[in-house]
Amino acid sequence: MEQRRRTMNKVLRLLMVAFVFVAGQAWAIEITKVYHQPAVIWPEKGEQVSIHFSLSAPAAVTLRVYDDRDILIASTSRAELPAGEHRLNWDGRDMAQRLVPAEAYHYTLTAKTRDGEMVTHDITDYTGGDRIRIKDISWNADKHQF
Repeated sequence: MEQRRRTMNKVLRLLMVAFVFVAGQAWAIEITKVYHQPAVIWPEKGEQVSIHFSLSAPAAVTLRVYDDRDILIASTSRAELPAGEHRLNWDGRDMAQRLVPAEAYHYTLTAKTRDGEMVTHDITDYTGGDRIRIKDISWNADKHQF
């Protein structure tokens, strides 16, 4: 009886490993190799930033750009792109095509397959992105400190 139970446990473990392997290979969409160039742009000088990335499977991709308050500033989408390396550009303009002021912006890339599987690469997930609120700040002019 004990031998049968051990055999069944081994079979179940093998099935679970096989399922995870097949599921990971058959349906997973990944966005990898994400970087942007240049690190700083001056929109008023006509500069733009290129966001580079790689897709593990064909997918429609949306680039969203946010300001430091997490307000959506710009968005651009591409119909289904093939698996492989790609680039989307942002010209430093908001959704009304106005040049944005010089400040910090961050972006997300979202990929969605024909089957509806979706993944988002959020740069703030990798850079900390923690938000803090500061209240009741007072400045001591005599000591030059908060």
